[in-house]
Amino acid sequence: MESELISVIVPVYNVKAYLPRCLESIAAQGYEPMEVILVDDGSTDGSGTVCDEWAERDSRFKVLHRDNAGPGQARNAGLDVSLGHYVAFIDSDDYVHPDYLSTLHRLAEECDAEAVLCRWTEFRAGQDEPKADAGNGLVRVMSGKEALRRIFYQDDLTHSPWGRLLKRSLFDDCRFTEKYVYEDLEIAYALYRKAAHVVETDANLYCYLLRDTSLMRTFNPRRTVVLDITERLEHEVGETDPDLLPAVRSRRLSANFNMLRLMPRHEAEYAPLFDRCWATVKQLRGGCLSDRSVRLKNKVGILLSYLGKRLTILVLNGRKV
Repeated sequence: MESELISVIVPVYNVKAYLPRCLESIAAQGYEPMEVILVDDGSTDGSGTVCDEWAERDSRFKVLHRDNAGPGQARNAGLDVSLGHYVAFIDSDDYVHPDYLSTLHRLAEECDAEAVLCRWTEFRAGQDEPKADAGNGLVRVMSGKEALRRIFYQDDLTHSPWGRLLKRSLFDDCRFTEKYVYEDLEIAYALYRKAAHVVETDANLYCYLLRDTSLMRTFNPRRTVVLDITERLEHEVGETDPDLLPAVRSRRLSANFNMLRLMPRHEAEYAPLFDRCWATVKQLRGGCLSDRSVRLKNKVGILLSYLGKRLTILVLNGRKV
């Protein structure tokens, strides 16, 4: 029954051009007991005013204004005031299908699941906006540990907080960190290891905007925090869930390959990080190469790495030898 309150938390930062579409899609949800918490994370482009206007005309919308501290802290601020039995995070430049909440909630109740994940469509600004759809009704139920294994192996599941419905109780003893990036990867292990049942549906209910200016699509020194996060995850998982270690090592290998690809090669300040990534690749490549679950992209990188550092970096950067 649609009787349980869902808290929809939207971190907002300088997205005035996209925000109305996002909020309109949330307001159009068929699921009735809903609160929408808009967290204006120090916007300077008028996004905060758009949030206030929505709160004035729709009593389900609430606004928190705060100094800029990043999406993780914005989500935490929303969690701190949320009242829902379930929580859904929606990025403020994305939008969702009208049945987004009702479909995820129905599956959560039917499967007694702590988390329900849907499919998504990616698009770019200026392209025709895609239409979300209800899929073919295919549903997969798994344990939280199986979900983590797929997340770490990057097996068609993401660690992103959007595109899913989560029981609020999963956050009772954990929050996003203060990091600006990869805070969702860091919290994924803490959340999903507590879940007895995770549901995946093929319903394509979330539309995700790809922006070329996104921090996650370019190199920025802040992105190198993923090296620390994945290293720490390897140590933590080794102590608590050692059967997940191969999956975490695969994810750590991906992170180091990605930084090798993105990092400026000829800037002295990045030399220690560059050497660190290369050493980690050499440390992990043997075990990951023999692991059947490691994705093909990683295995190609591993084979390439045996030909030497120079050739590996040139190919990773798309340059001819």
